[in-house]
Amino acid sequence: MQIVASPNVEYISAEDIPEELITEEKRIEAGKEDLQNKPDNVRDKIVTGRVEKRLKELSLLDQSFIKQPDITIEELIKKHIALLGENIQLRRFEKFIVGGGIEKRSSNFADEVAEILDHKA
Repeated sequence: MQIVASPNVEYISAEDIPEELITEEKRIEAGKEDLQNKPDNVRDKIVTGRVEKRLKELSLLDQSFIKQPDITIEELIKKHIALLGENIQLRRFEKFIVGGGIEKRSSNFADEVAEILDHKA
């Protein structure tokens, strides 16, 4: 339910996000118009904050727990580790999107008939 409620989640933690994606996010944020007139040090802090926010959106452990929004998934796991005395690790997840990967096939019946008639002629 948590993954379904968090449509932007693609990675378990922020550490799992590829460096290329982080670099691309920084490039995108640095190029935004609202930052062009800011001093470099201020711009860098804003870019860093925006990128960190984006990375948290992509990370499952940084999401607010849907049944208790004041804690994150990471905090929920730590709470259950303390309660049970057992190590709990989230290693992977799968997300299925209804209709994902299905290509809509379009055809023109008149073209199909013409092609069949051309082959018979």
